[in-house]
Amino acid sequence: MLQKIYYKGLLTTNKLLRTLHLISKENFRTRRNRYRSLLSLNIPEASHLIETFTQNVTGNTRAPRILLITPDCSFTGAPLVLLKVARILKKHGYAPSVISMTDGPLKETFVKEGFPFSLLKNINVLPETLLTSLCKPFDACICNTVLTHAAARRLQNILPTLLYIHEAKNLYDHIQMDPEIKNSLAAVKNILTPSEYSARFINEFTKSEINICHNSADDSYKETSRKENTAVKFTIIGAMSLRKGIDVCCTAFAKLPEGSAELHVIGNITDSAAPTYEQYKKYPNIFWHSAISDQIQKFETFREMDVFLVPSRDDCNPLVAIEAAMLGKPLIISSNVGTAYLIEEGKNGFITSTGNIDALSEKMLWMTKHADKLDQMGALSRKLFLQTSTNDVYEQNFINVINKVFPKNQKV
Repeated sequence: MLQKIYYKGLLTTNKLLRTLHLISKENFRTRRNRYRSLLSLNIPEASHLIETFTQNVTGNTRAPRILLITPDCSFTGAPLVLLKVARILKKHGYAPSVISMTDGPLKETFVKEGFPFSLLKNINVLPETLLTSLCKPFDACICNTVLTHAAARRLQNILPTLLYIHEAKNLYDHIQMDPEIKNSLAAVKNILTPSEYSARFINEFTKSEINICHNSADDSYKETSRKENTAVKFTIIGAMSLRKGIDVCCTAFAKLPEGSAELHVIGNITDSAAPTYEQYKKYPNIFWHSAISDQIQKFETFREMDVFLVPSRDDCNPLVAIEAAMLGKPLIISSNVGTAYLIEEGKNGFITSTGNIDALSEKMLWMTKHADKLDQMGALSRKLFLQTSTNDVYEQNFINVINKVFPKNQKV
């Protein structure tokens, strides 16, 4: 394929040699993946997509244009944050456009809300000429998640570029799969991440300043009070996996005096959590619920809970912890969860060492013995949410970052 591209005159001799040289310098896995991407790159098709996309962008508005790049369009954390970013940028007079490397249901939302959108799966290996053509209408770029590291590294030589990293400890896993990430993190000048916890891991690979903007949640608060003389209802929420600490949670709960509490597990079971489910599916007072997609039903169920548990082995900035604080609920989180700013130790919750079953069980037991304090503790959670995690707070913090990393004297 490279030879065919070369013979068609789409790659010059120097560009072909440079591409092959870069491939030869990388380790085997990176080299194999990049070579496969190059082989699957259809230059004429990519050129047509870029031409159509940029024409749509330039005909759309004269406002400052920002290119948003995402690896996927699923209804999951990072893509949903990018949708929020697009809405904020539009509100503040920018014109965001979106490129996704893979298709997904969130595409319909972007298109419905009027954001120019295109699928371009091989953006990381586009020839320089096409990359330059893609950037021509834009004033700046935001690359979403570490999976866009290669694009961010190359684009920053053409446009002011921000890499929005949502990964934390799992950066190590990504680097093991693609060691070139280390070089990209060392080279990228502008980095944004949702928590101090994630910044700690990113900081190992970069000397650049790391900007922090805590995630936010829609405010669906309704005042509720706990029913007296009832078992304390603990809940763990999300796609259940070992990474989410479901095994730690169930084992810790099993140590509590029988009848003192309930554990409500809300979310679908992944393969890694299947053994835990089999072990505890019939355990007294552990209730298993499927994921709740309807937002009204979701928050009605959440309001019935007393204490939210987030015992994850690694979680950059989980929405469920933010939503718990929004609803005015106490929390117990692990030290590997990036929402420590929502906890005042012993006042509205606790932070336990990651994977420590006894420590988690001890704090759960404390909650059952002090059930009369849970409403008061929840009030502090609500206060901390209003200070740190509303959509208005996120919007202001994010725009401050944009104004900082895309200065007026640059293209924006």
